[in-house]
Amino acid sequence: AAQALKHELSKIILWNEREAPRSRQVAVGPSELGGACDRKLAYRIAGVPAINTHTDPWPAIVGTSIHDWLERAVNKYQSMVGDLGYITETRVYPDPLVKGRCDLFNTKTSTLIDWKTVGVDGMRKVRKGIINPAYRVQIQVYGLGHERAGREVKQCALVFLSRSGWLDDAEIYMEPYDR
Repeated sequence: AAQALKHELSKIILWNEREAPRSRQVAVGPSELGGACDRKLAYRIAGVPAINTHTDPWPAIVGTSIHDWLERAVNKYQSMVGDLGYITETRVYPDPLVKGRCDLFNTKTSTLIDWKTVGVDGMRKVRKGIINPAYRVQIQVYGLGHERAGREVKQCALVFLSRSGWLDDAEIYMEPYDR
């Protein structure tokens, strides 16, 4: 009975993930531009169907859920204490062929923020100063999108939140915006 229930619930979760807008996205997004594999990016641009489709989406589901929660938290906090300059989940257009959603932007400090939910190994790397180059490209591309929307961009930040730790474990990486 337990295995049957696990199978049924997993089936529901996997179906919903496949049907989610992010999973059905056809266009290349900022998170894909800095990847290490040019062939993978070229296949994506050419519309070649993915072949490794049986990966476990749970970390992405958890990350998306955390992003949604953080968006609501920032918006609710500002509605209670006053405008701190944060705008959430902003659609940006760094290029006519590339669009994306920037997690957070502070108009008062001209800082864009991208949440990253990572596991134990990811947090270990960040603490050693090892930042995924694709993440750095992603935040710079978001910066270009904000700039093209008429916002001044000074800083780009990655906020690493542990999926298996505590809020106090968070790490922040910042770099100047470089068009």
